[in-house]
Amino acid sequence: MTKTFAERIEEGRQAMARHKAECAAEEGLTNHPKLDQLYQLAWDHGHAGGFSEVANYFREFAVLLK
Repeated sequence: MTKTFAERIEEGRQAMARHKAECAAEEGLTNHPKLDQLYQLAWDHGHAGGFSEVANYFREFAVLLK
């Protein structure tokens, strides 16, 4: 069955939320008040390379919040 545009958007949103939670847990930043900003910055720099590249930037930038 072909998914609707809205369904694909929702799947992408859920995938990003899971990925952000995984990155935050790995770096011990789950409840950090600037988590959303950190993930957005990592996303802006790395999304063209996929989730693994976003995770690389997240780890690199996370040091600023520790």
